[in-house]
Amino acid sequence: MLIHLQQKERGFLKWILIIVIAIIIASYFFDFSLQDAVEDEQTQSNLGYIWDHIVTFYDSYLRQTVEWLWDFILEQIALITG
Repeated sequence: MLIHLQQKERGFLKWILIIVIAIIIASYFFDFSLQDAVEDEQTQSNLGYIWDHIVTFYDSYLRQTVEWLWDFILEQIALITG
């Protein structure tokens, strides 16, 4: 089990490293600025649109379940600790 988790962690770190290297290569060879891309008005508009839909989805479908689960976890911790 521990070996399986370590392999997953390595896979996650590998993807982060690949993304960072890709951004560095893109910025060097294609004169790409990640900061300019993120701060662009159209990008901000798109991110705001996506975020609004994520919040609506969470509020409509997940909030009750997540709050119930969180309360259950806190109750279990309270029972364990005393």
